[in-house]
Parts: sequence; structure tokens; C-alpha cells
Amino acid sequence: MDGRGAEARAFRSKRYSIIEAIEAGSLRLIEPLLFALALVLLGYVSWVHLESAYVYSHFERAVADLAPPQRAASTPFGPQLPPVSPSRLATTVSMPDSRGFLGVLEVPRLGFSTVIFEGVEEKTLRRAVGHIPGTSFPGGKGNVGIAGHRDRFFRPLRELRSDDLILLHTPHAYYAYNVDSFRVVSPEETGILESSGKGQLTLVTCYPFFYLGPAPERFVVFARQVKAPTPL
Repeated sequence: MDGRGAEARAFRSKRYSIIEAIEAGSLRLIEPLLFALALVLLGYVSWVHLESAYVYSHFERAVADLAPPQRAASTPFGPQLPPVSPSRLATTVSMPDSRGFLGVLEVPRLGFSTVIFEGVEEKTLRRAVGHIPGTSFPGGKGNVGIAGHRDRFFRPLRELRSDDLILLHTPHAYYAYNVDSFRVVSPEETGILESSGKGQLTLVTCYPFFYLGPAPERFVVFARQVKAPTPL
């Protein structure tokens, strides 16, 4: 009996030793992987921070080139433009500059503003919102399409209301729009960018706003241009 008990204890001890060796080996493999993952995440966060700093400095330089006293102030969502009187809302057509910079989109009620660049490539949408190629430019008689990520610059769109004022500011002029309506559509729906021949603004982002992973739908804001009393 004592012999069988000793054999059982020895077997259990050997089994535990094997398990401990496996666990120790697994930890030795996992530790460098976790360390490498931490370095990758740290590098990504640092890169995003530097890229955001670049966009913010670009915005400040663009605003500094405007006629005084226009200057930017900081908000939780990024730089905010100062209030503008109706007499400065222009109807001049604005085009992007040689760097692709088009202007700044602002919603005064939300204290929200973001930089606009030409194009909707992923590189552009990481650092700003993008003017959709093929749509009208600000001030033109057509539909100005602007796209942005729901988890970055266009997250505040969920708080928009009908009749909210949207200002689109460029180095040449201001353009004013009032929110008309909202729609949730499929990604394949392209009719949202059609033009009525009048000044329009359409903002597009993914939906739902807090969906994990690639969002299955698009949230669309439709706004009409407010005719300016006098141009710049």
C-alpha cells in the first residue's frame, strides 16, 4: 500500500513539474510578444499625436494668414473659429491650395471645428475631414460633400439639430449653411451627393457612432447654403 502511495505521489509531483515547465516556457514566449505589442501601440499613439500636432499647426498658420482679427481658440474637439458677422458670409467659390488645404468646418452651437483637406484617402481622414472629389467646392452652385471618421473628427455630428448653423471657412471667404435633415443610408447609396443646382452641404460619416468594427451604414447631414448679404 505504501509503495503504491509513494508511486502516486511521485507521479503527481512529476506531472506538476511538467505543467510548471510548460507554464514557465509559455510565459517566456508571451513576455517578449507583449513587450513588442506595447512598443507598437506606444509608437502608434506617438505617431497619431505628432500627426495631430502637425494638422493643428497647419490650421493655425492658415488662420494667421486671414485678415485680422480672425484667430483660433482651443476646444475639446480641436481649434475653434471666432464668431463671424453675417456681413462676412461670402459667395465666392474657394478651391484647395497646393497642399490640399481647403478650409475649416465649424458648428458654433457645439463649439466644434475641424480642418478640411482635399480627398478621402485614409491618410487624409486620419488627420482631418476630406472634401469628396467630384462634388462642388464651397460657394459653387452644387453639393459640397465632406466625409470624416465617426470615431475621430465627425463624432460631434451625432449632436447636430435641424436648423443648426454650419460655417465653412477658407482663406478666401466664409460660407454659411443651415441643417435641413438627416438620413441613415447604406454605403452603396451615392444619390446623397447629387446636386440640386443650389448651394448645398452634405456631411457623411459611418454609423452607428459607437459600433465596434467597420460600421454597416452611413450617417448623412444635409444642409442648404444661406445666401450672404454681402461678400468679402
